[in-house]
Amino acid sequence: MSADRAGELFAMLRGEAAKFASASTLSVEDVRQELYLMCLEHVMGRDGFDPERGDARRFIFGRLWGLIERWQRMEAIPEGDDLWDAPRSMSVEDALIQGQERAAAEDRLEQVDRQRRRDLRHLPTLAALVAVGAVSERGAARLVGSKSSRLRQRLRELRKNQDPVAVIGRP
Repeated sequence: MSADRAGELFAMLRGEAAKFASASTLSVEDVRQELYLMCLEHVMGRDGFDPERGDARRFIFGRLWGLIERWQRMEAIPEGDDLWDAPRSMSVEDALIQGQERAAAEDRLEQVDRQRRRDLRHLPTLAALVAVGAVSERGAARLVGSKSSRLRQRLRELRKNQDPVAVIGRP
């Protein structure tokens, strides 16, 4: 019977319940009840246990630690902390201003991104990869089988001849 096997497994693991309870706000009895439920689920095969990844004891204790993390003790806030003096919520005006500033910043980032894409459009693929930092100059030289000094010279020529390229890769 599965309840008997769950009882045996629970008896083996029961002694560790106090250790888990000390790290959370749950009582020892609550931890034992959760542990027994996990043992039942394990015996019935409903817990997703994979024997190739480890033993049942570690699996159940891992699940129990996951539960304990959700019920950890909160640390007290020191008396001198000014957290309690701060306003609890933003005013409507501040929220609107913050929303407008966020939208303006997103618009600026989108414009910069669009410009960068336009600048990269007419570059050879390898030069574009070097310009955005996806490939180093040394790595690009290895890819094409040439010397890195020759590749640097070619990239300089591209930057001189095409105005948008002069901006790319240069802060």
